[in-house]
Amino acid sequence: MDTTVKKSTLTRWALWAGNHPGKAILIALAVTLILTLGVSKLEMEMTFLSIMPKNSPQVKNLDIIIKEFPFASSLVLVVDGRELPPETAKATVISLIDRLTVEFSSEEFSSGISGVYSKADVDFIKNHGFLLAESKDLDRMTSLYADTNLVPFLSALNNDLEREYSGDGEALEDDESQIVSWTDGIGLILDSLADSM
Repeated sequence: MDTTVKKSTLTRWALWAGNHPGKAILIALAVTLILTLGVSKLEMEMTFLSIMPKNSPQVKNLDIIIKEFPFASSLVLVVDGRELPPETAKATVISLIDRLTVEFSSEEFSSGISGVYSKADVDFIKNHGFLLAESKDLDRMTSLYADTNLVPFLSALNNDLEREYSGDGEALEDDESQIVSWTDGIGLILDSLADSM
């Protein structure tokens, strides 16, 4: 029955167009003009948000996050200089970062990379750093830095490290370099304090 209706509609249109060719041409031109205007307004958008429903609250929230936190959708390249000789590590790392910044800022990558930042955005971290941390990390930082006098701070740091690594040999092994960095930093602080006295 559906094909019969289609045939009869097409047959009636064909008969009408045959009897009124001028009107049929005007209707075809009007439809063509409307479609041409529609195509001229058509834009191709190749973003993740363009394939999602525009009225969804989650999509709107994601759009706000991406606009307010530009680093939320970024790639981070880390240059690790810990294996380099200490006397040349800093200069080598800075030189490599400068070369990468120039390379990725070039026209060749402009279609896929909107910004290259070789230094941390300190203002962004000041304004939004706590928002990016997990609540358990905030609780740990609160207890760790509650008293910044030397002895209470070292005691809180010791308690925090014990809580983190007690009975978990794998975690201790994985983060050994981080612990070494912490203790090196504490050593530098203590050396600075000793020199100032």
